[in-house]
Amino acid sequence: TPREVTDVASLLAPLPGVHVRRFGGDDSLATLSVRGSSSSQVAIVLGGVPLSGGSDPTLDLGSLPLWPGVQMRVYRSFAPAALGPGSLGGTLELRAPPVSGPPRTEVWSAVGSFGALRLRVGDSRTLGDGPDAPRVTAALSANRTDGDFTYVDALSLASSTRAERTRTNAGVAAANGLVQWSLPFRLSPTAARTARLTVLTLLQARRQGLAGTIKAPTTTEALTSTRALASVELAAPASAGSTLFARGWGRHNHLALRSRPDEAQLSGTPLSTSDTIVALGGSAGLRGRPTRGVSAEARLDGAGERFSPGTWVGALAPGGATRASAGLGADVEGRPAERLTLTASGRADLWHDAAAEGAGEDAARGTGHLGAQAELGALTLAAHGGHLARAPGFVERYGNRGAFLGS
Repeated sequence: TPREVTDVASLLAPLPGVHVRRFGGDDSLATLSVRGSSSSQVAIVLGGVPLSGGSDPTLDLGSLPLWPGVQMRVYRSFAPAALGPGSLGGTLELRAPPVSGPPRTEVWSAVGSFGALRLRVGDSRTLGDGPDAPRVTAALSANRTDGDFTYVDALSLASSTRAERTRTNAGVAAANGLVQWSLPFRLSPTAARTARLTVLTLLQARRQGLAGTIKAPTTTEALTSTRALASVELAAPASAGSTLFARGWGRHNHLALRSRPDEAQLSGTPLSTSDTIVALGGSAGLRGRPTRGVSAEARLDGAGERFSPGTWVGALAPGGATRASAGLGADVEGRPAERLTLTASGRADLWHDAAAEGAGEDAARGTGHLGAQAELGALTLAAHGGHLARAPGFVERYGNRGAFLGS
């Protein structure tokens, strides 16, 4: 790209059909829209683990890490059913740095305007000798910026004076660490193919200053967040060249807001908040080639999610909520001709939502799509059609006892 890729938002922005909305400079709050959808209609997945859900359907791109070797793919509208429950706008899939290839170490650092400092480090290598030696990939990224600049105070102009102020409390500081451990092994001494156990862990911490507006600046208001994620996947060879998959995962998010009483009154925010999201899930599937030129994958998955508001000061806390979901999906891709590719996918999902106060609600949805792609020399023609749906967020369903009423 003409400009150095500094954060996830700048990596995704050039993609066709994708719109990134920034609420500040690099690393600040940014949201993703695909083909005109709202940000709450885009699912985000890291290594098969959903990062968005009923508690947080809109994910801040500024909270996503960026390491050397990371891969990201945006599925516009239709996504593979094996990725999990889809959404109306599309799906952003993040893949951890690959564990294959020769040993390598990459380091990238930068210094920029507004007090910006950045560091990205990635290392991947085999621990031992032989084809069955374990392989470890470790990645670290960190960044900070103060976001300060001088501006003309609009209130001073009303009194026929011109006063300059320095914007403060707009800084961001974040650190992200990832370790992926991959162990190939054989189910029997005579097995021709190896099985693989992959363990992925992610830890993140972030502090975002909330500077307010020029007419109502704040100097202490800040949002802090942490995210911890763990995933264990087993891939084992099956008959006829197919592969069995099984994955279990867990995710913990914590979000807290802190503000001074006088500044909270100016900005209309609580003095302090503390919210926790805990999600657990798993999936099992089979991938293979039933006939020549045809590949297929089927997965059964399930998950549970709980939103627990902590102590709120200066505002009424939103109600807690839980969700249990299960789904079955299948993807098929075939090449009936050398330059023609046909795809099909389908999912059936059901979920049960319950609020801390009130009865639970059940829902079920079926989704799927058909697609075709033809290569005509230098020209490629593609067409897709299908049915999309997503589960409502907890705020949409139950409201937040404030500006939004559930419906």
